[in-house]
Amino acid sequence: MKPDISHITEALRASWSPETSTWGEDLPVDNPARGQCAVSSLVVQDFLGGDLFRVRANGDGIDEKHYYNVLDDGTVIDTTREQYQGKVVSLTPAPVDLEGKYVSIREKVLDNEDTRKRYELLRQLVNDNLQKGQLYEH
Repeated sequence: MKPDISHITEALRASWSPETSTWGEDLPVDNPARGQCAVSSLVVQDFLGGDLFRVRANGDGIDEKHYYNVLDDGTVIDTTREQYQGKVVSLTPAPVDLEGKYVSIREKVLDNEDTRKRYELLRQLVNDNLQKGQLYEH
């Protein structure tokens, strides 16, 4: 059976680590969602489909790209929004240039070797956590 978003989110949170974050060993202990947006959005897309979107997050010393999901029915899922803990003043659209060689944002994001490795690790950990916890819809 297919897991629902609450189960996927729970499994993501249980799986986040320095190895899955862009922050690596500098991942703040009190903010495990930090640097997990691209790989988490890819995992959500694996389970629920939809599209990846990117925005620029700005505010309180933060100026960076942030990824989230939009499902086919228009539902917005942002499993890592909590990483900003009230520090972000604005999220503005930041369309991805596919450079004429990528067919999707997913393909372009996964073309980065570091991101691909972190995604593959996170995907495996989430699958393991879903199976272990039997977090599937019944």
